[in-house]
Amino acid sequence: MLHLSESGRRLSVDGDLLVDGERDEYAKIYRHFATLLQAGASTVDSVPLQLTADILLQGKTIHVGPIRLSKMA
Repeated sequence: MLHLSESGRRLSVDGDLLVDGERDEYAKIYRHFATLLQAGASTVDSVPLQLTADILLQGKTIHVGPIRLSKMA
């Protein structure tokens, strides 16, 4: 049986530990953030946010009556 534990850091198969990785994911993330901040850069894809904003600004609300669901036979 395959077993992942410690946020995927440890991998065991049939009770035998095959991988016992280092606990450094947060340190890597914070180093990456620091590099981005120093460069004034970002890795955010703003296109989905822009599309959503455009839709909300251009759309209009249409009020309709209640939806009545009938029981299926």
